[in-house]
Formats: sequence, structure tokens, C-alpha cells
Amino acid sequence: MTPDVNILIAASRGDHPHHKIAYACLDEAVVACADGASVKLMPMVVASFLRLVTNAKIFVKPTPVEDAVGFVDALLAMPGVEMPT
Repeated sequence: MTPDVNILIAASRGDHPHHKIAYACLDEAVVACADGASVKLMPMVVASFLRLVTNAKIFVKPTPVEDAVGFVDALLAMPGVEMPT
């Protein structure tokens, strides 16, 4: 699975209207990694995610940079999740 920026944004923000669905989708993909699947976080998608969720012009309460980076780091720490170079 290669999630797009919308999945990452919705999954990371509890106030997003599609949070539960996006989180479940991402969680299902990560769980499938135990069976040999993989989740690829594309660098451009991660950059877009960080730029958007931390932007006060987009969100009334933007995600702190540390939390946004922590979300990405937590994903990358999971088996089967990688960022191609």
C-alpha cells in the first residue's frame, strides 16, 4: 500500500471527519505487513503531510511539528513500513 497525503492527514488528526476510516485503513495496511505486505511512504507525500498538518492557515489548531514528525517516525518504526529513497 502507498497511502496518499489525505490518508495520512485524516489518520493523524482526531478532529478530522474521516479520522476513524483513515486510521482503520492505515492500521489494516500495517497489520498486513506481518503477512509480507508493505507500506511505502513516499517522500513527497510525507513532505506534503508535514507542510499541511502544521499549517495554521489550513487548520485552526495545527499539529505541532514535533507531533507530526513523531507520527511519521512511529509509522516508519513499524515492520514493513518504509520510505523509498
